[in-house]
Amino acid sequence: MKKTMIALSMAALFGATSANAMDFDPANFYYGGGITMTDVDASGVSVDTANGFQFFAGMPLDIELGEAKSSVEVGFRDLGSADWSVGPFSGSQDLGSGLFVDYVAAFPVADQFDVLGIIGLDFNSDADMIEYGIGGEFKVNDQFGARLTYLFKEADDATLGDASLIGITVTFKQ
Repeated sequence: MKKTMIALSMAALFGATSANAMDFDPANFYYGGGITMTDVDASGVSVDTANGFQFFAGMPLDIELGEAKSSVEVGFRDLGSADWSVGPFSGSQDLGSGLFVDYVAAFPVADQFDVLGIIGLDFNSDADMIEYGIGGEFKVNDQFGARLTYLFKEADDATLGDASLIGITVTFKQ
């Protein structure tokens, strides 16, 4: 139910800007990539942190939230593999990979620094997940930025457990 509500909200958000999206300028697109560290909350199971990667493309949206700038990001994320143990048993588990779509609101707090609010969907090969979180982006110059983000991911399959992800990425704008 929660995933359906977020999907409908995001569809309404993107639909409301579709007229402006038709006039988009490819020069406004930005790109990013980096590393991720994922922790899984699995009851009764000890799971190590998994290291993965992500890359994405973003497009600004013409949505006003005070001084915040809105954008949509679409990308690919591989969560990596994690070692696990339960009593005398242990193994390794691939945490999956897949496409994601996020709405990002960037709130400027200084000339070169924005606080980010993120909400989206992760279509992971193991389970679809709702994701939401916060982050910060330091703009090195007009073309390059560095981000640190924290996302909480709620799996639609309760047996897989929820996850938290820390991402360190570099962004590039033409």
